[in-house]
Amino acid sequence: MAVLAAACHAAPAPSQPDTSQPDATHANTASVDASATDAPTGTERIADVIAPDEVSKVLAATFTRYSSGPCPDIPELARADTWTKLDDLQERAYRAGLFRPRIQQRILGDFTAPKADEALYWIDVGDCARTDFRHQVTVIFQRSELAKDRPAVRLRLERHTMVHVLVVDVVKRDGLDVLIAESGRKRVSLRLAPSRTWFEEPL
Repeated sequence: MAVLAAACHAAPAPSQPDTSQPDATHANTASVDASATDAPTGTERIADVIAPDEVSKVLAATFTRYSSGPCPDIPELARADTWTKLDDLQERAYRAGLFRPRIQQRILGDFTAPKADEALYWIDVGDCARTDFRHQVTVIFQRSELAKDRPAVRLRLERHTMVHVLVVDVVKRDGLDVLIAESGRKRVSLRLAPSRTWFEEPL
């Protein structure tokens, strides 16, 4: 596919892409202090605006390549008349780097194990071949890793959903942190299951 091949390039380390997107939520500005021993509590753990150098580092560690400029026109999108064709087109565009990721939130806590001292990033992938489903990626780093030039991702999860998810609080349960989120018109809890998937429960 010519359009997909032409726009393929290695990801640079850009600043936060397109802050004018309608999904953007701006409330707190913070950066990770990797030397901190005590994480903030509750809503203080949540940051909606992230420092540009931290954004660049996290996106480079999460994605091999992605688009930092405007999405190209994808003529095949208008001709994809079934969900199967649309899903295939979106997957090929994703592999070609045709998406514009945006970190929506960063949450500090212990997600994979008690006292793990981690930073979780909730990322909207921003597919150029957009469908009714939102493509979201969650990555978790040990906070000490973020002091490195190339931090290692501890855990990476992907999900597709039709609603916008916004984390509004963090609570401790059995030594692990659980996310309290607004998902569409309802409030849910999201916890990391032993299978390393998000387990969602209504509140």
